[in-house]
Order: sequence, then C-alpha cells, then structure tokens
Amino acid sequence: MATGRPPKVSDEEILRGIATVYGPATVSDLIEDIDINRSGMNKRLDDLVERELVREKTVGANAVVYWLSDDGQKHLDKSQ
Repeated sequence: MATGRPPKVSDEEILRGIATVYGPATVSDLIEDIDINRSGMNKRLDDLVERELVREKTVGANAVVYWLSDDGQKHLDKSQ
C-alpha cells in the first residue's frame, strides 16, 4: 500500500466485512456497512488482493466479487 496518511478503515475491518457477507462480497456490499467511498474501497481491495489476503473474480461485464483467501482468514483470526 502507498505510504502517506494512515487509512481510517483497517484491513481487518474490510476482511471482517467480506467474512460477514453470505457468499462472495461486492464493493456495494462492503461500502454499505464500512465508512469508505467506492473508489477508496476499490483501492483497498486491490491492495488486499495483491497481498493475497483476498481473492477476486470478475462475474459479468463489470461486476467483481471478493472472498477471503486462506491467508486472509488466518490474518483475520489472529486479529480477533
């Protein structure tokens, strides 16, 4: 993740958000309950995918779904 101002939403909060959705999560699912805008969430999810804490799949023309990787679940378990 880029350096600079610390994020106001933690990685763990996003991982928990993904974990609480029944099935794969969309950006819309996540921004409904997490205080971050769509653009910010997309950037954070890209970072979590790059760090292999989250997996993603494009479904349809413009929809992407996200779910925790095994490493993401371990990271979340450690933080609780």
